[in-house]
Amino acid sequence: MAITKIIADSITSGAIGNTPSFQVTQSSSQTFSANTTTKITYDTEVYNVGGGFNTTNNNFTVPSGEAGKYFFYIQTQGIFTDNSTQVCGIALFVNGTQTKYTRNKREGVGTDTSFFNSSIVDLSVGDVVDARLYHSFSTSRSNDVDATVTYFTGFKLL
Repeated sequence: MAITKIIADSITSGAIGNTPSFQVTQSSSQTFSANTTTKITYDTEVYNVGGGFNTTNNNFTVPSGEAGKYFFYIQTQGIFTDNSTQVCGIALFVNGTQTKYTRNKREGVGTDTSFFNSSIVDLSVGDVVDARLYHSFSTSRSNDVDATVTYFTGFKLL
């Protein structure tokens, strides 16, 4: 067996590389209530090497033996803007506590907008991570259901 095939199979299986790792998306749009921080729901796995992400509770849980530094990226897009000043924030929560937060203040923009957060955090075995969104509109808003603009990904750094 060629060495390049062995290496490629090892990366695909998670034997070497930044594992555990995951990427999840949504199969339908989600509605976010006004002035409320809401957990973003992900029900579609693109990949889930190591099995740490659970689409039932929308959490990543650090598997046994996998403590360390992790990189996470959260992104969503939707009508979280209009012609007045509004705030939208996207956050990484660890064990139910907001850990990293990206706040966007939009003034007079009436189009779809993408919001994202990238974070590196130290995690212990059993730590639970999720993504949440907040907006300050007076009415509920929904995000776009498009795997290219709404997703959550994470992996352990080597």
